[in-house]
Amino acid sequence: MQKPSGAPPIHYSGHQLHRVVEPSDHVAAPQRFRQRHIEALAGGAGQSVQVGLPRHIHTETELSQGRILVHTPRPGFYFGAYDLEYLQDNRLSVKETPSLFCGLMLSGAPSRLDISGHGSVEVRPGTPLIINFAEDAVCEGFCKAGTHCCGIGIRLTRDFFDSEFSPTAATALRSLRSFMEGGTAVRMIGGSTRLNAIADQTLSGPCEQTLQALYLEGLAFAFLAELSRLEAAETQAASTELKPHEYRRVRRVADFLDANLERSISLASLSRLAGVNATTLGRQFQTIHGETIFNYVRARRLERARSLLRNGEMPVSQVGYSVGFTSAAAFATAYRRKFGHPPSREVLSS
Repeated sequence: MQKPSGAPPIHYSGHQLHRVVEPSDHVAAPQRFRQRHIEALAGGAGQSVQVGLPRHIHTETELSQGRILVHTPRPGFYFGAYDLEYLQDNRLSVKETPSLFCGLMLSGAPSRLDISGHGSVEVRPGTPLIINFAEDAVCEGFCKAGTHCCGIGIRLTRDFFDSEFSPTAATALRSLRSFMEGGTAVRMIGGSTRLNAIADQTLSGPCEQTLQALYLEGLAFAFLAELSRLEAAETQAASTELKPHEYRRVRRVADFLDANLERSISLASLSRLAGVNATTLGRQFQTIHGETIFNYVRARRLERARSLLRNGEMPVSQVGYSVGFTSAAAFATAYRRKFGHPPSREVLSS
């Protein structure tokens, strides 16, 4: 990527973000944003926005600098990300129509969001937030000069949920749709390493116009899928006797296992990570996931192995070892039991 002239790049997770794009068509836009740019970007996400400025600031004053991405994968589905440094104090007032907003602030100071008819909500970095606007509402937030903030989010309208989906996709979206059919509500849910990775990829993706549109298309649905999984799991946990901190504990262990499938991890080390004894951890894990920790790890290893085999990323003889099996025979036996055929047939069918 060529570094543009003008303001220095904003940094996020080790990446340098150099490009600013307009909504929908992904054409390069000013690197610094004025009031009219913010209003246009909000319009691209199906919203209307007003910017409240101190009296001495002109509407053409540059308010922020950095990168903003907005994409519409399908009607009623708006996907966006931002990495900004605020140059002026300003208060944003966004008019929301009935919709479901799901967002994740990645970095920045905790802030408050005022929702008309509902009250104040604290937005915290690293904590996914779901807001159901059952009716028209106004959201107000304050942006302080000199602060930096980045995040990612989606906005879903009823048109999106009413469109055609495959039976499996409709099932996956059932929990989010059910949440939208209730009254105005705010829900904080636990995050995941996958959700953070999707956000990182969104903000560090290609800047070439046509590639970027295709790249954002995939990431938008990946973000929606992971968010649906997290929200459904949260709903499931709420129906059990587990407390929120117990649910988050199990999720932290599951995320750790997902990120370290190739390692042999003892139950004792997982207990230390969770801060609870092995018996309690095992019981709570099975309550949420419906299977033991051992079976969970084996299933994830085999799913990862199938992906590697289908992609032809490495020889069959190495795949089992790469996902944590200690012998080729044990891998082949476990693979046949789960999928009904040996690993070699996966390669041939691909």
